[in-house]
Amino acid sequence: ASITLLIFLLYNRYRKIKDDKIRKYMEEATNTLESASRGESPLPTVLITLGDSCIVWANRRFSEMTGYADAMMEQYLDDILPDFPIDWLSSGNVMYPKPVSLNGCRYRVYGTIVRGKADEGSLKGAMYFVDLTDLYQVRDEYIRSRPVVSIILIDNYEELTKNLTDNAISSLNAKLGDTITAWTESFHGLLRKLERHDFPNDPVVIMYEVDIDDERYATRLIGIFADGHTSNQEDEAWGYVTEAPVPTVEILNTTDYGEEFHACLISKEDFETIWENGIYGGSLTAI
Repeated sequence: ASITLLIFLLYNRYRKIKDDKIRKYMEEATNTLESASRGESPLPTVLITLGDSCIVWANRRFSEMTGYADAMMEQYLDDILPDFPIDWLSSGNVMYPKPVSLNGCRYRVYGTIVRGKADEGSLKGAMYFVDLTDLYQVRDEYIRSRPVVSIILIDNYEELTKNLTDNAISSLNAKLGDTITAWTESFHGLLRKLERHDFPNDPVVIMYEVDIDDERYATRLIGIFADGHTSNQEDEAWGYVTEAPVPTVEILNTTDYGEEFHACLISKEDFETIWENGIYGGSLTAI
């Protein structure tokens, strides 16, 4: 019993020394909320060593958010947030590019490399979790509320009907109309029939700038027309020009999207050049 008591007293003393040292460390460090306020951060905050993600210190709000509790054994951020990397902070970035989901909330994570005294050991990083759940919900609701317009084209219609009788063509048209109407009504959509045309005012090539770090929504769009002139589209309010994530090139090139479509990747530099010049001099046919 005396040995257990001794270990407990030593642990309490070690913990007090550690807490005092960390508190002083955070106060003396630059570019942290603790340094500015000389008190507890209003945000969930954790301090880790960048080499192995070992948790050096965390405030009460971080413990409430994650369930983290201080213990005698070392704990690692990987154990608390298993799918959350730290290489972005080690690379010098100040914000993690993706929202972090935890217990039904979505957080934007900011970070800074904390530099204390030279004798403090390995480099450390402080991370701050900002709850943006309401903002993301408003954004998602806005995206879902925007109207979606699609054009349904019956391909090879002439070849299909050229050897049919008038009665057979009428029956086919009625069946096609019923099928398309039923599909539209399942989405509570509005259907309008258009006469056939070759869509001369529509672009023949569309280029997307895709944000691969945020669910693959397109941030900008370039429409390229048959004569080479372009039309740029950018949504400055929400930052996205597509209602849904853009599929990968591999998925777009599957037969699910039709054999007439072909997708490929271009460099960011080429995209910027076309965006700025307003003209495209390259090939408009699939490679």
